[in-house]
Amino acid sequence: PMNQETGKTLLRLAANLGFRGGSLLAKFALMIYVTRFIGLEAVGILGLLQAANVIGTKIIGFGLYFVANRDMVGTRPERQAAIIRDQQIVYGVGYLAVLVLFFPAWSWTPEEYRHYFFYSAILLILGHQVLELGNILIAQHRQLCANIIIAITNGLWAVVLIPLGLMFKEWRTLDAVILGWLLGTLFSFLLALIFLSILPFAAAARRKPDWAWIKRALWRGMPLYIAGLAQNGSIYIDRYVVNGLAGLELAGVFVMFWQFAYAVQVLVQTGLLTSEFPKLIADYKAGDDAGFWRRFRSMSMRMALAGGGFCLVAAIAIGPVVHFINQPLAAHYIGIFDVMLLGFWIKFQADVSQYALYARHQDKALTVAFILTLMITSSVNFLFIWLWGLPGAAWALILVALFQAGLQGWLLWRTRHIRLAPDADNEIHELAAT
Repeated sequence: PMNQETGKTLLRLAANLGFRGGSLLAKFALMIYVTRFIGLEAVGILGLLQAANVIGTKIIGFGLYFVANRDMVGTRPERQAAIIRDQQIVYGVGYLAVLVLFFPAWSWTPEEYRHYFFYSAILLILGHQVLELGNILIAQHRQLCANIIIAITNGLWAVVLIPLGLMFKEWRTLDAVILGWLLGTLFSFLLALIFLSILPFAAAARRKPDWAWIKRALWRGMPLYIAGLAQNGSIYIDRYVVNGLAGLELAGVFVMFWQFAYAVQVLVQTGLLTSEFPKLIADYKAGDDAGFWRRFRSMSMRMALAGGGFCLVAAIAIGPVVHFINQPLAAHYIGIFDVMLLGFWIKFQADVSQYALYARHQDKALTVAFILTLMITSSVNFLFIWLWGLPGAAWALILVALFQAGLQGWLLWRTRHIRLAPDADNEIHELAAT
């Protein structure tokens, strides 16, 4: 029985990693496919839509999931169904706001891009539902189900689209790519509903909404909501600045190289940080300060060495990739990829200090760091891209990474003698996992 249980655990772990790795590979293949067969302008538009989708899903959720998911853990199915019902009432307000803002934004959008804006509005609502329902499945300890729907939305749908595009030229359009994204997200949403259909939603619908809980949850989640918006804004704002100051094609070049570098970051985080993070939390909870700092130094060293190795492999591999996609503009700016990799390598150290701050329950410090990083990211990108064009965006990434690593390292050092007990109203697990 022990060996059988161990086998099931390992199988679930392999499946979870497989879905995450599969979606990452599919997204990487999609970027190469779009760049080679559709063009850099299409990459720029797709990158802007993806960033808007990520930020938009955070905005319309109002930070409710921070509290709702925690309150759902360990409760009866009836209570879980009631919480989900109350969440959907709040999200309905967000969706209504999207529809209200859609019409003026539609009139301001250039005519040739309006249909992309229409797709974006639908993807925003569907994507938000998948994200929230995935978080609910995680709160129910159904990580495999959550990873399935999130992996499909995040890129696994491309394994169907790319072969179609390779076989039929008429499928090699940005509209076909966005349609594939939309259908993949819709499939994930329907699959999530099936996974959650075991809950007694009919009984929950007959009860009155718990307005007191909704008000309390929104208030308790507000600080983390603001922090999450700041964190995601600092990650994605640079591509919008490149588009505004340098145009869609150069934005496509930037998004393509950024996506490749980001794939390295995800691989390093998954391979090195994910397994050590729970141990770091356990060291702190056990009061083992020596063990905590020893593990922190080990994580920092491993991220520096292994992360540097991954970056070196990526720097070597980018030449053949750029040659394959056959885009002269990308080949002209290939040098910025090495600069971006250096920025991501520095950011690996910021990731370690961010995880350490979270493990020590220094959530206010993290919130301050995210907000200040957004302010620096915005101003530095505007200045550098205005002065030096696309290369300025890569150098801005390095400066921002240095600032983030330095600030979070200083905050960690400054709070090293402060011990905070876990606060039920002050969790930031979703931010730490980003």
